[in-house]
Amino acid sequence: MAKKKAADGFDFLKKKIQKHWDKSRKKKDPFKSFEAPDGVYIARLASVKAGATKNDDAYLSFQFIINSPSEVEDVHTQGLRPSVMHVFKASAKMSEEDKVDRAVFDLQKLGVETDELDLVEIKELAGSLKSNPVYVSLKVVNRDGYCNANILGLKKDYDPDEEDDLDEVEDEDDEDNEETENESEDEDNEETEDEDEEFVPEKKEEYMFSPVTGAKQKPCRVVSVSTRKKTVSVKRLHDNKIFKDITWSKLGDPVEEE
Repeated sequence: MAKKKAADGFDFLKKKIQKHWDKSRKKKDPFKSFEAPDGVYIARLASVKAGATKNDDAYLSFQFIINSPSEVEDVHTQGLRPSVMHVFKASAKMSEEDKVDRAVFDLQKLGVETDELDLVEIKELAGSLKSNPVYVSLKVVNRDGYCNANILGLKKDYDPDEEDDLDEVEDEDDEDNEETENESEDEDNEETEDEDEEFVPEKKEEYMFSPVTGAKQKPCRVVSVSTRKKTVSVKRLHDNKIFKDITWSKLGDPVEEE
């Protein structure tokens, strides 16, 4: 049989997929998941989803939007949407429990206290993303046609607006720099008697707290305090659930007395 020319192959392709092609060619990729080059990015957590795959396996996924750097290897990366997906089905290398462990570790990297976390409470994280954006360091590695993303850790102090101001800061004139230096010297010479003492919570005190960073906090009572580790255990008042090893800084405002 004579070998088909390349043009014949395209004719065959057209014959097979023309019906779908007419619809698909006008669509835009909503995720752009496989366009980010290898590298470490700062990305915002855009959504958290759970459900069943086509094979009826449970999954939990985190979708991100890359914020910085905006360009890598001549590719515009800002706005691309890599995702981290956990499918809870045992494989030759990992048991189902191992895969659940990995999902828990990713939640912890997102700032979630998981010790007493119910699965349904993960919805609170998803529901709070608009009002309380979560930024992470995200490592992207492309392998065998797939874009693999891994959460490295939370970027607690990241402010996307600060990057836009960097050029303005670098362009300040000498006079402004001298004023800043003088102000810093004055501040160093001020007395420190009025400095605030370190916050130390006490047993039976009540504070607002949520195990999910950014989610709505609920009243909790301190049941134990570790001054060495600077952590507390708290009991949530409406259901008596105990949360352990909570760092002091994660406690919210004191509960107001009615």
